[in-house]
Amino acid sequence: MIEKILSKHFEEYKEYHLWIIAVTIILIGIGVSIQTIIVKNRIAKFNAALSKAELKFSRYHELQVEALKSIYNKLVDFHFSNARLFNSKYESNGHTQYIKRIEEWLETYYQLVYLVNKERILLPENLKSLFERTINDFGVVRAILIDEKESIYDLLESYTSEWEEIYGEREVELSLINRKINSFKSQQDFINSESNIKELRKEFESYFAKMNE
Repeated sequence: MIEKILSKHFEEYKEYHLWIIAVTIILIGIGVSIQTIIVKNRIAKFNAALSKAELKFSRYHELQVEALKSIYNKLVDFHFSNARLFNSKYESNGHTQYIKRIEEWLETYYQLVYLVNKERILLPENLKSLFERTINDFGVVRAILIDEKESIYDLLESYTSEWEEIYGEREVELSLINRKINSFKSQQDFINSESNIKELRKEFESYFAKMNE
């Protein structure tokens, strides 16, 4: 009788534990499933946010490249205008060419400054800093050239003759104008700005070179 009672008790105990184990396994399975769903949702949200961020960065990068390309083109135009005014050959610096180059310098300077200010938010910090230095230094040169241009037009209004007759001789004309140009070039603001513009072009070219690596 005792054996029968014990046997029945253990059978019930075994069945009881089997139910416990089965329920536990089911609960664990449900928990794992819920956790998997939660993780998948989080991953999906993260991927969506990442894709959105990548799209924004890609668009920003695209806008930055377009802006830098446009600014670099204007920078090259200004650099050549600067070279034509201050580094042309002695015999090419007649009065007509001189005033024309001053006007070209001022025009390309204003175009560059306008574009830099317009696209400023897209510029890397190092280029912003370099442009500020360059524009400040060239601002002094700009003021000198504006005064020079006004002085030339005032002189023009005082005469009805050709420039050659005003100067008397071609050599006098060339000598006076080249002396002015050399005087401008010797000023520290001009020297600084010439150095800055070369550094700017180098930074731009380095930026685009890295993109092709």
